[in-house]
Amino acid sequence: MVNKNYVSLKNYLKAFFYFLLITILLSFSTVVLHELGHFIFGLISGCHSVKIILFETKLMTTYTEMECPPTTKTTLLGLSGMFVVIPLVILLFLVGKGADKYLAIIMLGFNLTISIWDLEKYLNIQNAEIFGVVGIVLIVLGEILLIEKSIF
Repeated sequence: MVNKNYVSLKNYLKAFFYFLLITILLSFSTVVLHELGHFIFGLISGCHSVKIILFETKLMTTYTEMECPPTTKTTLLGLSGMFVVIPLVILLFLVGKGADKYLAIIMLGFNLTISIWDLEKYLNIQNAEIFGVVGIVLIVLGEILLIEKSIF
């Protein structure tokens, strides 16, 4: 006879690794979409040598590298990463059903968290870390709702 606690633990571990995988994939795709926004806006603005660095070992971060003419609106360039992700999040939240809404909340959280540097540099927002805290809260909330509605 199989121990009930063993089966329960096994199911929770499966769920944990499943949601961990979803979170990793969602975070990576959000980063790619965010940087794609900077990339597209840079090309439209006439910047050249535009490239996306998804993992740079010295800085341990992602960024979009480009050389832009002095007339480029840096505020829009800085916000362009958010402008790609936010409409997708809104669409996913409005059209999605069930778990899709929670994935949208998690994506919004990741987008706010990775936008801190852009908000500080291009909008001169003091204490932009608040956006990071709100982002982390949204990620955790989305994860809890996703797990609660999927497992229990």
